Amino acid sequence: MLYDTNIFVLYNTKIFDAMIPIKVKKMPQVRLVFDRKHQATKSDLRGRKKGLVQVEVLHDGRRRFFSTGVKVYLDQWDDVRRVVNCSESALLNATLNDIVDSLTEQASEMVRSGSFDLDAIGVRSTADSPLLSEWIVLCAEKMEIAANTRKAYGALSRSVERSRCFGCLEDVNARQINAYDAFLVSSGASNNTRRVYHSKLHKLLLGAIKMRFLENDPYVNFEMPKLKKTDREYLTEEELLRVRDAPLSKRLERYRDLFLFQCYTGLSYIDTQSLDASMLQHENGSVYIVRRRQKTHVRYRVKLLKPAIAILEKYDWHLPQVPAPHYDRCLLSIAKDCGIAKRMSSHVGRHTFATWALSHGTQIEIVSKMLGHTNINTTQVYAKIMAKDVDAAFDKLEEFV
Repeated sequence: MLYDTNIFVLYNTKIFDAMIPIKVKKMPQVRLVFDRKHQATKSDLRGRKKGLVQVEVLHDGRRRFFSTGVKVYLDQWDDVRRVVNCSESALLNATLNDIVDSLTEQASEMVRSGSFDLDAIGVRSTADSPLLSEWIVLCAEKMEIAANTRKAYGALSRSVERSRCFGCLEDVNARQINAYDAFLVSSGASNNTRRVYHSKLHKLLLGAIKMRFLENDPYVNFEMPKLKKTDREYLTEEELLRVRDAPLSKRLERYRDLFLFQCYTGLSYIDTQSLDASMLQHENGSVYIVRRRQKTHVRYRVKLLKPAIAILEKYDWHLPQVPAPHYDRCLLSIAKDCGIAKRMSSHVGRHTFATWALSHGTQIEIVSKMLGHTNINTTQVYAKIMAKDVDAAFDKLEEFV
């Protein structure tokens, strides 16, 4: 049998080439590491302090560590099963899987394209991307907001940390937002509280997008909890007189006078506590408060009525300085002593002024200016008419029947 020598040589050359081992591109190793800095495993801290779970990426003798933001106690970590003995084990393990899968996918793609660079993996370290809870605190410190509002952001930060739903800022996603909402529900938070927390968090994340810490808005498909509409409590004129004329102890009298000052001026608690003589202007025999609200920084002007001036004169033009928690507790005692079945608080004083002004014909736009609101929609919640005014309106209509 005859063979074409050239074809045989060519065929064998191809077989020979195929038998030469091809150099396999070395893939980086990606694994989870618990408590690398021994925060939870030190003998004097065992079981008392949480350890951080990190991702280690190893390639050609070099390694980098990335924070997952997940912290657990020593007895809650297993090298095989990962997070155990924890009510949020499933959620935390899902978070860890997402991070590991994301890093592995990035590393594999870089190897396939022949441009693997350990320093170029697109996940920032904790130095570059802080934990979400830390970011919230940092933002609150930089914002020009009142002390009480700053405390509210602090409460949000602690809630985010307790939920264990989030890691680094740049990794926040829609799944984590939904998990956080489920945490709030399971914690017994009301719809109003959930909406406040989500609104503040969303506002900060939109800022993070502008600063390029975050690529997409994780709230884009999230349905905000619906606010439960509640009537704002206020005192009728008869109830206000009862509070004014009630015989009280010297201690409760100070709290009552501060509350009455709010009812006559519409000032918020925080604004009464920072009021001093430099903010008062005397014009044509009248006294005005001209300043900016502590909460919104909106400028407002309030003319002091005679009862308000009498209170200032009683305390030598310096209102009583009282702690907020004590203030509301004492107002509850005063309401009980006066036979008022309403939950009196510092907010009720402001609500009472707004409702009283509207019921006496003051235009809502003017009341909005009096209260220092940034938007007239905020003032709309006070636009209610007292029962006696409704009765008076019916009496007028009866004349035409």
